[in-house]
Amino acid sequence: IAEEYEMSKEFTHQRRRKRHITEGRQILAYICVFELQMRKTEVGRWLEQDHTTVIHSCKKFQELYKGCNNFKQKVDNIYRRLNLTL
Repeated sequence: IAEEYEMSKEFTHQRRRKRHITEGRQILAYICVFELQMRKTEVGRWLEQDHTTVIHSCKKFQELYKGCNNFKQKVDNIYRRLNLTL
């Protein structure tokens, strides 16, 4: 995810709300919850966020994936690199 968005791996703990950082965290949260089967509270603790923020991130991911071709392309690239299917 960090490579796709061209940022450091420390982006997960940054408090900035720049679009590329928030999108990266949303993708990470979604993968952790739906691909790695992690509990939302566990993901929240790891990302230093509340579990309700993780829920919002997953919903936002689904909205963006359906409605934004650029976001969808980035997610597809990430999934391909991780050998996952969406």
